[in-house]
Amino acid sequence: MSRSRRAATDSRGAHVLVADDDPALRDLLLDLLVGEGLRVTTAGNGDEVLTAVADHAPDLVLLDVRMPRLEPDHFACAWRANPLAKRVPVVLVSAWHEIPESLRALSGVAPIAKPFDLTEILDVIARHCPSTPNARRAATGLARRRSARELGTPRRAPGWPAGRARSAGGTPPR
Repeated sequence: MSRSRRAATDSRGAHVLVADDDPALRDLLLDLLVGEGLRVTTAGNGDEVLTAVADHAPDLVLLDVRMPRLEPDHFACAWRANPLAKRVPVVLVSAWHEIPESLRALSGVAPIAKPFDLTEILDVIARHCPSTPNARRAATGLARRRSARELGTPRRAPGWPAGRARSAGGTPPR
């Protein structure tokens, strides 16, 4: 079930739909983005993504490529049929090297590979939601805090231990 949380500090922030079947990653991004003054809705499968876009009209979608109920061709067809969805930038997020062409065609944005640096997510939001007051400030603020706190060590998404490389097939380490 999708859930929505608004930033308490500024209701003018970009509205981001975080679509990933990993609840830990969804919660990490939800907390990070809400903490940066952005509005966030989450979805755990392809059907919830389509419903959330129709119900919440996000400014940007962070879409995991491999989720339950997300058959690429069907999803792409349903996405294009929704007039609201056509205007929403889709950022594909994937641990897989091969992204189905039907999903790649939805996005005019370069995919983000897992594991990702959290500043990369905020930079994408800032680039594609430039009219949002908090987007650029969030990206630069997190970068400043991260560099001061972690001395350049990137924060990794859950399930991707630092220093552990992807396997040759692009699958996440187990």
